[in-house]
Amino acid sequence: MSPGRHIKLTVADTGPGIPPEIMNRIFEPYYTTKPVGEGTGLGLAVVHGIVSRHGGAVTVQSAPGKGTSFHVYFPVVEAPEAQQAAPEQVVLTGGGSVLVVDDEQWLREMLSAMLTGMGYTVSASENGAKALEMVRSNPSQFDVILTDLTMPEMRGTEFARQIKAIRSDLPVILCTGALEDSFRKEGDEDYIRAVLKKPVTKAELSRVLAEVLAAQTEKKG
Repeated sequence: MSPGRHIKLTVADTGPGIPPEIMNRIFEPYYTTKPVGEGTGLGLAVVHGIVSRHGGAVTVQSAPGKGTSFHVYFPVVEAPEAQQAAPEQVVLTGGGSVLVVDDEQWLREMLSAMLTGMGYTVSASENGAKALEMVRSNPSQFDVILTDLTMPEMRGTEFARQIKAIRSDLPVILCTGALEDSFRKEGDEDYIRAVLKKPVTKAELSRVLAEVLAAQTEKKG
């Protein structure tokens, strides 16, 4: 931790606790003790990454049968006497058809609303298998796909690989909360046109979409 004042946030429970033999692995991306399909192992990894990027730290105390306590420390930011307003983020409008793929309904609805407000025609699917069928039924109906990384049964990178086999020029944008590039495997760059880190802002989403579609138009031209 950096020197200076910090704000401490504690989240605690009275559950069974964390076994000592796995304590040193709980912040690893994709490490989970849950059955297949019930956990991704990204929750604590994402928390650790967010806190670290803000100059903070996370500690944990746990004992079998006595619960667990996570202590999150954020450095205090002193407000200047005259604080300047943050620059306004520009939201770009566009056009075209976007397929949103995410297993979380509220995220699908939020992204769909954002994209519709920017001028795009939006379709949505809750998983990769159904989205693949939508593309197979009419490969030319979509201009770009926005997909989550961690979904049951099929990860976003595998979904992008299969899209490539159906229509090689269809750009796929990956939306993820994974730490840095820990989600990447060798060759993923061939299937993913751009990456958006969660939480996604409307301005950032509009900018990346505009860049991807402009590059696609230039390639066709």
